[in-house]
Parts: sequence; C-alpha cells; structure tokens
Amino acid sequence: MKIIRNLKRDIEGEDVKRLQEELKALGYDPGPIDGKFGPRTEEAVKKFQKDKGLKEDGIVGPKTAEAINKEIFMKTNPITGRNMFIWKLKPVLTAEMGINNFVSKAKMAKLSSVWIKIAVGTSPYHQNLSEDFNSVRDKLMAEGITVWGWHEPRCKTVAIAENEAQIVADLAKDLKVKGILMDAEKPEGNSFFQGGVEEASAYAKTLRELLGASGLSLAICSHDIPHNFPGFPFEEFARYAHVNAPQVYYGGSPSVRNRLERAINANSMLTIPFVPVGAGWLGDGGGCASASACAERALVFMHLIREYGFPGYGFWHWGGAPSNLWEVLFSSPV
Repeated sequence: MKIIRNLKRDIEGEDVKRLQEELKALGYDPGPIDGKFGPRTEEAVKKFQKDKGLKEDGIVGPKTAEAINKEIFMKTNPITGRNMFIWKLKPVLTAEMGINNFVSKAKMAKLSSVWIKIAVGTSPYHQNLSEDFNSVRDKLMAEGITVWGWHEPRCKTVAIAENEAQIVADLAKDLKVKGILMDAEKPEGNSFFQGGVEEASAYAKTLRELLGASGLSLAICSHDIPHNFPGFPFEEFARYAHVNAPQVYYGGSPSVRNRLERAINANSMLTIPFVPVGAGWLGDGGGCASASACAERALVFMHLIREYGFPGYGFWHWGGAPSNLWEVLFSSPV
C-alpha cells in the first residue's frame, strides 16, 4: 500500500479499500470491504496500532502504513535473502548440464528464490515454459528455494493492459509461482512499456487484484532513479506493488554506495519494502567492466544491504553472471 494521503474516518476511495483488504489479511476486521473508512475500519486500525506499539489514533499515516506494509510483506510470499533473475531458462540449464546441477548451484549460492521470465505483453514466454519449468520449480522448492515469474508489460491501451494482467495472473496460478515481478521500464522503440498513466494503473491494479485472489504477491522492478525518466508512470505501478525491487545497476557508477544511496533517496516516497537488484553481468547498460569488478562490487553491494537492514536483494542475471561472481555467492553469507 502506497500512502498518498492520510487515511482516516469518513474518507472513501480505492486506497481505503486496499487498506481494508490488508487489515483483513492481517486478522483485523475492518467491516465491509467497500472503500469507506467507517467506525469498524477505524477500530481495526487502532487495534493494529496498539499491537505494534504505535499511536492509537485510528489514522493511517506514513508510520502506520509502513508497519502494515512490513506485516503484509512477511505474511504474503516475501522476497527476502539472495535472489537471481533468469532471462532464458534453457541456455542456463544447458550451461549447468541439467536441472540437478542447476539446483545444486542455486543451493550453493544460498539463493532464496529465482525469478524466471514468463511473459512479454500478451504473449507467454514459451521458450521458458516447457516441462523443464515445472521440474525446475519443484526441485528448487524441495530445497526451500521459491520461484517467481516476471513479466514485461507493453500495455498500449487500457483494454490491452487489463488483458495482459489477466494473462499473467492466469500464468502465475498455472505455473504455481509465488508472485510476479513487473519489469516496467520506459519504452525503447516497440519494446517495454508503451502506455501512459491510465494504462499503468489499469495493468497494475488488475494484476494486484487477480494475484491477491490467488494469494500471490506483486513486485515492481523498474528504474532505480525514476525521476530520471519524466513521463514514465512509475508511481502508478508502485502504487499496487507489495515490494519495490529497483534495478540498481552500479557497473558504470563511481561506486556501489553512490548508486545505491541515490536509489534509496529516489525511492523514499514509497513505504513498501526495498529489495534492490544489483549488476551481476558484464557489459553496457549498468553491467560491470570485468569479471573481477563484478565480484568485488557484489561484495560491496551485499555488505551495504546488511548495513541498511534491507530484507533482501537480487542480481541480474544468471546467464550473464561470471564465475567470479558465483564464487563470491558460494563463499559469502547472505
């Protein structure tokens, strides 16, 4: 839940409805889920505040919203610990010489989850959705490693945006993943997000509701410094996300700390958990200059995550990660 105004008695709106849904999910009865902040919702807020040692005023401001978000984050399918993106599954399995070796490597790297691409726009990403996907998921889960799916929204119109959300939610349910990451990025030609504010809102709102009905979570994975892209409706995506996983691609930055702290400041308007994604590959667009730099910067990145107390972090991406990075993951605590 993203707070754009204090929520209190007699206020109505979609944000109130979302608050009611989350209070109910946490075991606090807000009354009817109708978007109307009445006496029962106020009483539920006060009970939550009392349990969390907050001022019992029945008003949901930034502190109460942050506490609710943290509880929801831990109650749903959370992104914690160390995580890894997978863009193309088959080449990864080929390079690792099979699913069993792949799973062993994930375990050695102390991964909490892997994030596999499942769709682009309205099209399932079929090259990742063979029977191997189910085997990978089941064998990872047997080792306590969860699987999330990620989707690249296009959303040229509101109708298409809602259709994309439906397709992705259905895929998430069928594939038995734990949640979806929205890879929402500024347009590059016909690639990435093609809509505006209305399309972003329609997509994210619909996807949040559909995933919620199946007990699944939603994360936003986008530009780490959103204001660098005026006109891109970042906040409309983030409004409906449980988790913010910004792309903190520090490869070409003066230092990892510099880039991470800029990202922290640029995302400070959000109260949802912050789970940054680091640069685990070589090359342009934020990747590292060499294999040794990739490993060295990953060590700094993980140290900073612990320093700031963030619940988790990820890397882009398995197929591009040099052996130096894997050695760091094998030998370093989460």
